[in-house]
Amino acid sequence: MAEYISAQTGQIHIDLHGRSFDNLSVLARDRLLYKPRYPKCLENPDTTSVSEYDSITLHDKDAHILHHYFPNTINYSIMKIVKGTPKTHPINVGVVFCGRQSSGGHNIITGLFDYIHQMNPNSKLIGFIGGTSGLFEGSCVELTAEKLSLYRNTGGYDLLGRSADKISEDDYSRVVATCTKCNLNGLVLIGGAYTATDATLLTEFFLNTGVKTRVVVVPCDYSRDLKNHFIETTVGFDTYCRTVSQLIGNICTDSRSAAKYYHFIRLLGRSPSHVVLEAALQSHPNYAIISEEVAAKRMTLLQVINKIADVICERAKNGQNYGVVLIPEGLIKAISEFYYLLDEISANVEKGVTRDEIYSRLTPWSKALFDFLPDTIQQQIFNPPESRGNFQLHAISTEVMVGALVKQELARRQAEGTYSGKFDYQTHFLGYQARTSFPSLFDCDYAYSLGREAGALVQNELTGYCVTLRNLRDEPANWVPYAVPLLAMTTVEAKQGVYRPSIPESNVDMNDVPFQKFTQCRDAWAVKDDYCNPGAVQFGGAGSWNTTLSLQIEKHDYLKRIQKLREQLNAISQICLPGCDDMLIDSAIAATEGVVRQLDIIKQRL
Repeated sequence: MAEYISAQTGQIHIDLHGRSFDNLSVLARDRLLYKPRYPKCLENPDTTSVSEYDSITLHDKDAHILHHYFPNTINYSIMKIVKGTPKTHPINVGVVFCGRQSSGGHNIITGLFDYIHQMNPNSKLIGFIGGTSGLFEGSCVELTAEKLSLYRNTGGYDLLGRSADKISEDDYSRVVATCTKCNLNGLVLIGGAYTATDATLLTEFFLNTGVKTRVVVVPCDYSRDLKNHFIETTVGFDTYCRTVSQLIGNICTDSRSAAKYYHFIRLLGRSPSHVVLEAALQSHPNYAIISEEVAAKRMTLLQVINKIADVICERAKNGQNYGVVLIPEGLIKAISEFYYLLDEISANVEKGVTRDEIYSRLTPWSKALFDFLPDTIQQQIFNPPESRGNFQLHAISTEVMVGALVKQELARRQAEGTYSGKFDYQTHFLGYQARTSFPSLFDCDYAYSLGREAGALVQNELTGYCVTLRNLRDEPANWVPYAVPLLAMTTVEAKQGVYRPSIPESNVDMNDVPFQKFTQCRDAWAVKDDYCNPGAVQFGGAGSWNTTLSLQIEKHDYLKRIQKLREQLNAISQICLPGCDDMLIDSAIAATEGVVRQLDIIKQRL
């Protein structure tokens, strides 16, 4: 048993002997035998090379600052996997669990291990114990086929453990020392948006200081916070959503069976509401809050409570004094009045102000909101911040707050004679129960494929890139790998008056199909018992090859549309070759000038 002291989380215990086969369940032993599927182009490391696919562009408002921060990587292009004759000498690759635990993380490592050892049996994969803390301190272990044998296709991060998803400038010198000591050709960071942001800055530091280690990011986060134009989904989202959807489906069935409770269910997911949206599409609750909609409509806390109370009153008219309400982890950040309250508290906490004194310093509107909150929530919003200084959203019992305030509102309506139903409720927090489940077949395949692709990027000496796969609705053999520069996802955000590069968390797109489908169905779900229980994640038979409904129906043709535009522009060029009629040239100029003017106007508004 290895013991490691982490500044963020205290003692981390990792059993370097690994799991015991005798302690594995029958299902766990069976899962070890599964052979993940992956793209054909990643089958043979001896012929896996890369070539430029397309250049990238930056937002005009961000370009100047990004050029200042990233002179070495600013002109990186999107790369694609092609057949070639790459280097196949032995390489040393380090791997770190940075982000929160997500099902499939172990398969990223096994995919990476299998690829680099297939490329050259003398390659080494170094795992850092305790996540980023282990990386800083050089606490590591060489991962072998034997060590990995009992972790394939299983959940959790217990192979190596993790600490905090933060690599700051103060840590760079220690990271360099570790990479130098381990003679690393590549460093693979497994995590979400925060990890990708840190990797972008770390890459530039390495290039500025002559460090030869290549930095590659694998998008792995159950909350799907790194979904964007280039990344269709993140590792772990499929398993987490399908697992909590089953639990919600069970609660829906129980609610209808007993017919006497409302269930307020909070789901993990950071600020975005991808998890709640997917779970709602799968389980059909009576009400689901989407943080992005709350923010877009500038809803107050009281308005959110009234919306839920309205649904309860309507159901009571039909004798339905029961139901299910889904609540996202990030709700309180989406409510502007709550956000300002948290911001005021945070600013004072950083100055070392005591709790009682902070209360006296609150603005009148923030003080009024604070007094409106249940005692439990008043206590929790003073919890210590996370490693990045953010509030611990997961530690705030939003479901308790919503349940208590809804009860208070219904009592008011009952007193004035506008509500005559019966109301009793239960609260649930579905978080840690689901995020380290056995990964679904999709997550097994997806994670393993990304691991192999990460190995290919290190093999081909790419740095500052994120591995991505397109066409995920198709069979894994037909998935298309791209290496996307982290800068393609980077914007600039202002924090306390300082502009810093950041890869933002991905919000729910209210113009995309999943949210639109949700809005089309939710009124019916509110008054009817259209509950759906999708059942547990399956590893064989019906439903085993399912993916999330969001992935199945949302738009994933960003690069295809760019390619189509290029083809049309090329067609114009081919028609208007020297020797063509003047009318063709004049028509093309007139049409394209109008399009360019229109695009300039749109671009300025973005």
